[in-house]
Amino acid sequence: MSDDKPIDYEAVRRRFPWVGLGESGESELSGRYRQIMAEGQKGQGSRESPAA
Repeated sequence: MSDDKPIDYEAVRRRFPWVGLGESGESELSGRYRQIMAEGQKGQGSRESPAA
């Protein structure tokens, strides 16, 4: 997607003041979530439906 716009972090902080106040490290849950999503993406490529 070449038309992606950069994130306006100042606008995000104004709307959600708690952004950036927590830990900056990755939790185990978010790491596991990304792993599950990556595995799901791999599985979608192998499930091509046969041409009718």
